[in-house]
Amino acid sequence: MSMAAAAADVPMPPELAPVREMIERGIAEGQSPSLAVAVVRGGRVVWAEGFGLADLERKTKATSDSIYLLASVSKPITATGLMVLADRGLVDLDRPANDYLSGAKLRAKAGSAEAMTLRRLADHTAGLPVHYNFYYAGVEPLSWDETTRRYGFAAWAPGSRWEYSNLAYGLLGHITETVSKRPWRELLEAEVFDPIGMTRTSDRVRPGLEADATAQYGADAAGRFLRIAPYEFDHPGASTIWSSANDLARFALLHLHGGALDGVRVLKEESARAMQRLSSTRGPGSGTGIGWSVETLLGRPSFYHTGGMPGVTTELRGFPGEGCGTVVLANAHGVGLVHGVTRRLAEVLLGAKEERGLDPPQRTPDPTPADGHAGVWEGKLEHFDGDVPLRLEVRSGGGASAALGDRAAGDLKDVKVERGRFTGWIKAPLRTQAGFHGVPALELHLDRDGERMTGVCVAKAEGYFALSHWVELTRRAPAAPGGAVPRPRFDVVIRGGRIADGTGAPSYRADLGIAGGRIAAIGRLAGAEAGRVIDASGLAVAPGFIDMMGQTAAPFLKDPAAGLNLLAQGITTINAGEGDSDAPLGEEAGRKAGWRTMRELLGRLDQAGLPTNVVQTVGHTQVRSIAVGLEDRRATSQEMQRMKDLVREAMEAGAIGLSTALIYPPAVYAPEEELVELARAAAEHGGRYFTHMRNEGDRLLEAIDEALRIGKAAGVPVHIFHLKAAGERNWPKMDLALARIRAARSAGQDVAADVYPYVHNGLGIRAFLHPRHAARGPEELLRRLRDPAARAEMRREMEEGEGWENWFAHAGRDWGRVVLGRIEHPAYAASNGKTLKAIAAACGQDPWEVFFAVAEKGAFAMPETMSEANVLKAMEEPFVCFDTDVGPAAGSSIASHPRAYGSFPRVLRRYVRELGILTLEEAVHRMTAVAANDVFAFDRGRIAEGLAADVVVFDPARVRDAATFAEPDLSPEGITHVLVNGSVVFEGGRYTGERPGRVLRGPGYKP
Repeated sequence: MSMAAAAADVPMPPELAPVREMIERGIAEGQSPSLAVAVVRGGRVVWAEGFGLADLERKTKATSDSIYLLASVSKPITATGLMVLADRGLVDLDRPANDYLSGAKLRAKAGSAEAMTLRRLADHTAGLPVHYNFYYAGVEPLSWDETTRRYGFAAWAPGSRWEYSNLAYGLLGHITETVSKRPWRELLEAEVFDPIGMTRTSDRVRPGLEADATAQYGADAAGRFLRIAPYEFDHPGASTIWSSANDLARFALLHLHGGALDGVRVLKEESARAMQRLSSTRGPGSGTGIGWSVETLLGRPSFYHTGGMPGVTTELRGFPGEGCGTVVLANAHGVGLVHGVTRRLAEVLLGAKEERGLDPPQRTPDPTPADGHAGVWEGKLEHFDGDVPLRLEVRSGGGASAALGDRAAGDLKDVKVERGRFTGWIKAPLRTQAGFHGVPALELHLDRDGERMTGVCVAKAEGYFALSHWVELTRRAPAAPGGAVPRPRFDVVIRGGRIADGTGAPSYRADLGIAGGRIAAIGRLAGAEAGRVIDASGLAVAPGFIDMMGQTAAPFLKDPAAGLNLLAQGITTINAGEGDSDAPLGEEAGRKAGWRTMRELLGRLDQAGLPTNVVQTVGHTQVRSIAVGLEDRRATSQEMQRMKDLVREAMEAGAIGLSTALIYPPAVYAPEEELVELARAAAEHGGRYFTHMRNEGDRLLEAIDEALRIGKAAGVPVHIFHLKAAGERNWPKMDLALARIRAARSAGQDVAADVYPYVHNGLGIRAFLHPRHAARGPEELLRRLRDPAARAEMRREMEEGEGWENWFAHAGRDWGRVVLGRIEHPAYAASNGKTLKAIAAACGQDPWEVFFAVAEKGAFAMPETMSEANVLKAMEEPFVCFDTDVGPAAGSSIASHPRAYGSFPRVLRRYVRELGILTLEEAVHRMTAVAANDVFAFDRGRIAEGLAADVVVFDPARVRDAATFAEPDLSPEGITHVLVNGSVVFEGGRYTGERPGRVLRGPGYKP
């Protein structure tokens, strides 16, 4: 495809000077880093210009040719491609969509007489729910057959209701590909973009134009811009589009002139006009055509589309009767300036003005702001997933409180009334079945008309999203006499439980009141009004448990239910990262994942919503792999600097420290000095050094000494992952290991550790081999595994070798003490949960033959290397907490260990109830407050007023682990309720679907 020369900015007509002033003022006030505008009239571009910086870090100036991510403007573009196919007789808009689907079919609501046609998909009346998560599913997007099976059902009879649905447009994009037999992008480029000269528009930034692409920004609580990763969705139709103001001006001209531009006809005129014709209605004066929204603005018919997503705000509008249109693009989200500029441009171009302008002068608030609005207002908020009850209590003396659904949100902030408009905001999540989650702020903007208030509620997620929802309220009761505050109302009251508060103090009986995601009251709350009451009579109530080694949070991006194994144990926060971490990533891995930096990863997790909270370490293995590779060598000075820069970026993004896994390649090749330097980079930002030590057996004490030296030299606290003494001959070393840690702590060094309550550890089966075999990468290792001579050498090393972490030796050189799980070799895959010796006997093979065959394909090995006496000794230490060493279990090979589902309930059953090694209060203390302090989660880990409401309710007499090596995914029993940030995420043995979890950023976080 040829690429035309970039178009130049077009000077501004004098009459648009007030708009320019408005833009410059908005940029100067920090409403957006940049903004690009284009205006068309009389068949040509009459103004095109960029303002501000397209990239704050590189100081790149924005122009009208800067390339912006457009978000929802992909819909009229997709619709244009659809109409091209309709003009050629390849699709019929009034035929059922199922006629064009070869696999899974859409399902209409039972009893519906009308099918989901292409037209219904295009005008958002097909009945398909919004289901944003169909393209937030993770690294690998779902196939369309799977998407249709999961989400392709009608929520109502098609045609009976309008509801904006990205899923509908994703299906339209898929259908255009099926019918045209070419990718969505190629169809649009060949039939729309190229013919009319849109040379800078595609679903990806075209080669050679990378420097012109704008960076995306959100805003933190202080209004400072935070760079975030572009969200490029791969599903056609609902995908993102990159374009410039100049290119979109040409697209607007195409639709203003009946589907033709510069003598090139893209659409039949009838088809172009049909796209702008009202097809479905959303309310008085507005509706939807095919791809376009349609409304009367300033007394003139207009077609338009707005878009908003992380780091993006766009609006494209045309007035076909006047032949003029506007394009306004910003590289930040929720920028009201975009819509304000659009309206101001319309006023100037049309010579008309709304009675209430979008940029009104400052007004003095009414003297008694809430008097005319005082009372109890009840009604609904129209969310994508259905109506949500909303209750607003406005006090005559000033102030107001709100309750959303069955959740009491609490008092609103900045309550005021100006000219009859009631405004205020509150930090309280909007919780619905499949919408956006993790939203910390709701802003109400309501206009009163007698006993009714109507308007919008804007849900904002830390600068990432701002979704507007229609609100209708009716006054149900007058204000209480004298403006009295209503009696206390809580989201949840947990009544009658035995509270083990996390401090280790004796438990006590009390009620727990939760509001706004925090513990609001402790005591006798029998008279308190609550949206939900949980009867905890005879049960224990504790802070949510913290998994000190939860490996990874990435599975939550694909499926939040991946964390069921954690929730079923009462875990509400995981510490992710053990040498390996989900960020930073190299270029190729980052392209596949959708992020590269730690900031991009944590932003993605925040936006997606989480079933648990997450703290994240930056992995030494990760940064070494990027800077040095997999080789067994020292880093050069340049590589060392690169690693330190990656650690610093991660710490400033919110990581809590550096983590190492020093028995695995390539981390095993790193000298101590390298670890000190990287730990210092973490220490600069207040971080901690977390380590899976270099040795857990023959050289256990030397490994502890190294960890302590690193901590001292770097000036950083140390945490030892899953402390153990592996191998029977090393079991006596546990006393000395604990003594070393106690001595360091007594000398003032900050050192802690965690354990899991099992005598079998777990690791990839290739870790049984000497690490030198992996020094040339995985392909060379596989070649050696197939070489009989190399196998003989490997066997000799495992049977006789010392001086390295020999797990076969630690297991007593007995294959009968090595259990295998997640076996990839098809000949042995049915033997998961059995020892390698038993597998070999059942097959009539030598165990070594089985070992090498399985090692070639992959498996998870669980050797019995520890003694329970040592587990008990570690548990008795006040600085030891607990972990699963698994994290989210879904799809993970390491989840073949029963610790994935059983660790925390096993502590409560075996070591509290049966053996009495710990009291209930001591065990809870270690699972909560001790762990919380080690991961900088200082607002969690205790039951106290004002702290985050991470809470677990369980039956101390019944709680038990059920998972075994044969059935590692059996859920524990006795955990009845789990709440994360005040929301119930687990009850009745099931995950509720809520995603209230947050990324808890470390002390070095820089917004």
